[in-house]
Amino acid sequence: MSKRNKNNYDNKPDVNADIMNESVEEEVIPTETVVDENNENQIETPETLDSTAGSTDEVVPTPEIIPETVPVEEEVIPTETDEPELVEVDSDEVAHELAEDRMFEELKSGIQTIRYQLSTLHTSNGQSPFTTIYLEIEEGHEYEREMALICEEMIKQRLEGMKNYKGQNISEEFPKLVYLLDEHNCLEGGKYDYITKLAAKCSAKRLVPDYQAAKMMRKNYEGETFPPMGCRSH
Repeated sequence: MSKRNKNNYDNKPDVNADIMNESVEEEVIPTETVVDENNENQIETPETLDSTAGSTDEVVPTPEIIPETVPVEEEVIPTETDEPELVEVDSDEVAHELAEDRMFEELKSGIQTIRYQLSTLHTSNGQSPFTTIYLEIEEGHEYEREMALICEEMIKQRLEGMKNYKGQNISEEFPKLVYLLDEHNCLEGGKYDYITKLAAKCSAKRLVPDYQAAKMMRKNYEGETFPPMGCRSH
């Protein structure tokens, strides 16, 4: 048996899997200005989806294979709204259309950033990090609409696939996707059924997402729903 490199492996905790749903937002997405004690730089709250998406990938551990799960509402929703560039427009309707266009551009770019960064990170043995993104639309949440848009765009891009060195669209191995089915998206007339239909189409072609039933989770876990650990699915 080969001797381990003490600099890389000793003194590291044994971790089987993890859910980044509590400390990450505090550490990577501070809710107020923080001064870095190492170099005295000020670190302010990310204000765009692009910058928040970039921060998400910074917390994935790469030295070993430690599966991580990233809940949508914890990681890819910015904690503040970026100040828009002032543009002179003729009406409120035009202004709304411009704002929507910019939002969708940022959404597409942010999701692409997450996918590309996770697909180009590697562990010490050359594998991609074992990561899962938990796609949940929580009715009544402050960012319900944004959660639905993020879920839809993530599934759309995964359905399209990622090009390999030959220019062919293929299915990336990670991140895995787990999609939560609830009353509003279980194909019984809910307002988000269209996202579930898109997810089913993606599953048929790309073998993701996996599915989790909110009804069964609440029945078995005292009314709670939560993501699976690491790269596992239900």
